[in-house]
Amino acid sequence: MFISTFNEVAFKALDRFSMENGPQTVIIYGDDGVGKSELLKSLYHKMQNEPYRTIYYQAEKFSREFAYTLSAGRIKAFRNKVRKADLFILDDLHKLTGKQRTIEELFYTYDSIILQGGKFAISCSGLHLSFAYLGERFASRLLSSVSIPVFQPEKLEIQEFIRYCNQQFFSGKIDIDQIMLKSPVNLKNTMELLRDSS
Repeated sequence: MFISTFNEVAFKALDRFSMENGPQTVIIYGDDGVGKSELLKSLYHKMQNEPYRTIYYQAEKFSREFAYTLSAGRIKAFRNKVRKADLFILDDLHKLTGKQRTIEELFYTYDSIILQGGKFAISCSGLHLSFAYLGERFASRLLSSVSIPVFQPEKLEIQEFIRYCNQQFFSGKIDIDQIMLKSPVNLKNTMELLRDSS
């Protein structure tokens, strides 16, 4: 993962995250394509070496599983699975906008996990945090969280990223598909920079 000033604070916060000393809820936010999902996945993989039950969901998958288990009469099993997590990682919270039943289920999941001493790590898109779509009681809980922005990288950071990718690619340590899949840098900006520099 490429770390620079645009994502360094979020990276350090999640890299140092611990169940013993971490905040109840950490929210990382920023524009699309700046690496929020990669940071959450990195936290998830780190926690696999810990003796805690960690669950990772993309918000849309959480919504689909909730709807399916509800309609199939298996909601109790779903709740048992998600509400027993020590750490619940939720990516792309903003994608639940307009899904009131899913938001309500997530609210009760959140309360259940926090009351048991568990923790949440959440990502959402946007330059400013706004949780109006979650309703007042859920929004008020999240607004008291530790919130960390991930910014767009500067042109020099993108150039450094390109140099890093070249080194990794030409040394045989990584192939171009891995670079494209794991890049926390907005690839649109990278491509624009490549066009501008040629």
